[in-house]
Amino acid sequence: MRRQLHRFVTLFLAAFLSVSLLSTAAAGLAGSGSSFRPEALGLDFSQPIAQAVDGRQAEADQLFQHGIELYRISRFQEAVEFWNAALSIYEEIQDAVGQANTINNIGNVYRLFDNYGEALDFYRRSLAIAQALNDADLASMALNNIGNVYGLLGDYGEALNYYQLSLDAEQAAADNVGVANTLNNIGNIYRLLEDYDQSLRYYEQSLVLRQATKDSIGEANTLNNIGNIYRMLENYTEALRHYDQSMAIKRSLNDKPGAAITLGNIGNIYGALNHYDEALSHYHQSLMLMYETGDRSGAAAILGNIGTIHRAKGESILAILFLKQAVNQYESIRQDNQVFSLDLQNTYVKTVADTYHLLAELLLQQDRVLEAQRVLDLLKVQELQDYLQNVRGNARTASGVDFYQPEQAILTRYGSLQLSAIEVGQQLAQLNRKDQEEGLTPAETEQRNSLYQIQKEIQLQFAAFADDAAIQPFLDQLSRGESPLPLDEINGLRNNLGVLNAVLIYPLVLADRIELVITTPNSAPLRRTVENVTRAQLNETIERFRTALNNPYANAKAPAYQLYRWLIEPLEADLADAHPDTILYAPDGPLRYVPLAALYDSADSDNGQWLIERFKVNNITATSLQDINAQPSSEPRILAGAFADQNIIHTVPVGNRTFSFKGLPFAGVEVSTLADTLTNTRIFLDDAFSLPALEPQLNNFNILHFATHAALVPEDAGHSFILFGSGDYPTIKDIEAWPLYNVELVVLSACETGLGGFDNNGIQILGLGYQIHKAGAKAVIASLWQVSDGGTQALMNAFYLALSNGYPKAEALQRAQQALIHDDLSFVGGPNVPIQVTEVLQGSTHHPYYWAPFILIGNGL
Repeated sequence: MRRQLHRFVTLFLAAFLSVSLLSTAAAGLAGSGSSFRPEALGLDFSQPIAQAVDGRQAEADQLFQHGIELYRISRFQEAVEFWNAALSIYEEIQDAVGQANTINNIGNVYRLFDNYGEALDFYRRSLAIAQALNDADLASMALNNIGNVYGLLGDYGEALNYYQLSLDAEQAAADNVGVANTLNNIGNIYRLLEDYDQSLRYYEQSLVLRQATKDSIGEANTLNNIGNIYRMLENYTEALRHYDQSMAIKRSLNDKPGAAITLGNIGNIYGALNHYDEALSHYHQSLMLMYETGDRSGAAAILGNIGTIHRAKGESILAILFLKQAVNQYESIRQDNQVFSLDLQNTYVKTVADTYHLLAELLLQQDRVLEAQRVLDLLKVQELQDYLQNVRGNARTASGVDFYQPEQAILTRYGSLQLSAIEVGQQLAQLNRKDQEEGLTPAETEQRNSLYQIQKEIQLQFAAFADDAAIQPFLDQLSRGESPLPLDEINGLRNNLGVLNAVLIYPLVLADRIELVITTPNSAPLRRTVENVTRAQLNETIERFRTALNNPYANAKAPAYQLYRWLIEPLEADLADAHPDTILYAPDGPLRYVPLAALYDSADSDNGQWLIERFKVNNITATSLQDINAQPSSEPRILAGAFADQNIIHTVPVGNRTFSFKGLPFAGVEVSTLADTLTNTRIFLDDAFSLPALEPQLNNFNILHFATHAALVPEDAGHSFILFGSGDYPTIKDIEAWPLYNVELVVLSACETGLGGFDNNGIQILGLGYQIHKAGAKAVIASLWQVSDGGTQALMNAFYLALSNGYPKAEALQRAQQALIHDDLSFVGGPNVPIQVTEVLQGSTHHPYYWAPFILIGNGL
């Protein structure tokens, strides 16, 4: 009889968890190994229990059963604590059947919490015990659950293999409960393979057996899954009929995880019928239950669905917000999946990739190219891991995508609604349970009615969330555009252009075309129109280009040539007439993320040139216009700071997270080589590289060089910072007050110092480099991506060698880039020898990943 109890409850859990194969977000099961006190949960173990084996057996069985009861009411972590306590006794008295069942159930909870690696370990332990006992029932159960995990990971062939092994054993033993469960799971796989006829046949066989065995939970789950098939076949009437039958059973059993899934499926029906408010209402109810029960995989799917509905309603900003949350849930699961092989990790990624692609698409439509690139980069499992081990950091404490401050404000509002809804739902559930068991007092009945009305009001607030006056200001902030360079000031540059032998190129990105404005020394501004280039096309190409630039293994020339055709080729005749040495570049919107130097002028990857091989490139802003041709005042006097000690780790708190950085060995090489090249250099290393020591004397030098880490903080760009070796971290806000009026050049030899985001008022900020230029520095060299430590050292040392040989700043940077392209120091006036880089670079310095990340902003002389 005790064996039958174990068999029933374990299958109950397996059926409970096999509602559908959703891919999801995850975390480890916290506290599963913590100390266990039954009395803390109000359970009475004070009655004397015999210390003989039978007494210990009874105690273990009681603990096991309490775990089941806790699981039924979604107290999963406490259920595992009881099962761990039971497992200890089963091991003590050598009850192998009890061990196998308990281990299997613990695995089920890990699977529910999307920790698939731990779940597989427990299932395999259970299977090993079953095989040692030659117990077909136990073995079939473990085989079935292993199949579930492979299904969740997207390895459908392996899942079917395990299901078939399980089914063979169950049919041989005439175990109809187990057969029904396995048939249901096989139906799930065929549904995911889009073989709906086959899937429906398996579901219908499962339903007959579940009804015959009076397996109510299993019946509800299979009804839900049959509804899924009819939804896929667009027979929405039949789908809703099956969903309603499933919901009636789940509500009667207080099956919150199952109800959450069916509510989400009903939302899918209303979404397909374009009844968006009804869809959102069901999704929000589903999401509340997902959060309440800890089903982050289901939550990720529902968040993605909410994003899809907002997109259909034309509410792109809200769609992005919910899709970001979905992606972050999936990223959490992927962190746990790192215990698997790379092939299996990639298989899982394919099951969730559509959500990433949709988010990236919407971001590109909003000109948020950098965010889109980062979202798509997340889909890579290991392609970039090797060389990103040694970058000048933007260290991140959590995987996933960041939220801008206005987005975080919207999330806070949404979270408060969710919290209220969950609290009300829990109170209602308690009162309904009491009503069924013993009845309610008049006061409790009145309380339940009041709570029901509050629940309805919260649902109405969810339905009207997009129109909520409290979030409108934040939506407006996210919709604002950036201010371009004033066109009416461009004509005044013509005299300066003659002195510089330069042209100004100013691209304007419009909805359906690109307008190119070129100003030469001998003509008024000229307009060249590039027709039939939509913002979406441009942004997608920029994203592909940046992705290739960030990967030294990738071919960057194809997207580089496409951008060349749009931005430079239409101006070739004007460039030929003007014969400039220098292009002054005033990029608009997402083009700020593109290094013009890395455009490529031929479809033939072997016979073209990078633009930097033809022209010096000098980015300018409105701040640059007044002193674009001012000559340097004196010989270089350099302050060089570096954070180089790898034994030192600095942490920087920003909001509710912490960045961690350790020293960069090539930063030390970089500044020592700089001092050997330009002798009027003062080095501040590690602890000596501190803000109190340097800030009072910044204006005593005309070149400031910081070889260290920096961090872009997208959720509040005003807190983006550069890290000093002492651990000080001046932010953009701090830099605004720096006295830099005597400084000719600031070199930010760190990551992403040319990128920006929103400040905490929702105003867009252009990043550390632009802010330092705005604070008074005549020119700034800043970076557009996470740069290689060794590659940056090579580029910077080549740059200063060129500077020491008398080349102006823009030309020195050009020659340093050419030196890396051709692996030849003679370009910077050095010996005709290859560039020496101590780091073993992944790829070669020929790739623009190494030579193109840094742009010059401001005066290039």
